[in-house]
Amino acid sequence: MKKLYKLSLISSAFILGACDQVKNFSDQKKQELVAKLEHKMNEKMRELTEQEEQNAEALYIAIRDKDVATIEKLLEPKAYQEMQDDETALLELSSYIPYYDPLLKKERISFGNQYYVGEGHFVIATYLYDYGKSQNRYTVTFRADQTHKNIAGINIHRTIY
Repeated sequence: MKKLYKLSLISSAFILGACDQVKNFSDQKKQELVAKLEHKMNEKMRELTEQEEQNAEALYIAIRDKDVATIEKLLEPKAYQEMQDDETALLELSSYIPYYDPLLKKERISFGNQYYVGEGHFVIATYLYDYGKSQNRYTVTFRADQTHKNIAGINIHRTIY
């Protein structure tokens, strides 16, 4: 009986030790994976180019003016097609941008890099357009690996005071 008790203690100690090693191994693998992902993200992170900044501003104005030719030139074909498929998209977006109200302030309020599974890395910038009685948050998305290509997506959110 004493030998059986001693054997069970030894096997329990062995199993606990093995579990601890597996846990440490798993934690180490997680850390390695996170480090690899962070490294890949850092490789893809970048600022907007001057041309991209100009394209973002030009698209905002083209939406306000409902200038379909300029919008088609500045948007990626997929994004332009999505806008064309929704008949009210351009009318709705342009209604958010005041035509006659004076622009009091424009500034970039956020910037970041994002990865979407199946789509890739993107550079996302959000601008604040302040018109006094209302503000627009205009978000523009570019593909991170294409510095001189078209805009991949946009969003305009209007707040009225």
